[in-house]
Amino acid sequence: MDYNKPETIVDSLNGIDKLFLLTLPTPNISEIVSNLIKETKKNDVEHIVKLSVLEAYAEPRILIGRMHRQEEKIIEKSGIPYSFLRAGASMHN
Repeated sequence: MDYNKPETIVDSLNGIDKLFLLTLPTPNISEIVSNLIKETKKNDVEHIVKLSVLEAYAEPRILIGRMHRQEEKIIEKSGIPYSFLRAGASMHN
């Protein structure tokens, strides 16, 4: 799936009932996630798991935290059941 190519999103979600969402910090991430969630709803995805960051719920001052929180809000508003994994760090960091 290429987040910047909507036609790949549609194809990738075909037959999927659960979605693991890992995003990159790009300036248009809210738009990308909004479009992805619209397609997710059309395809009857039953659950979204999003890899977020520690304390995203606290409206962090750090840009990456704010970006993840914006994505979480889009998912929350979608009505699709979700889980947010708010990891403090990953091994590759």
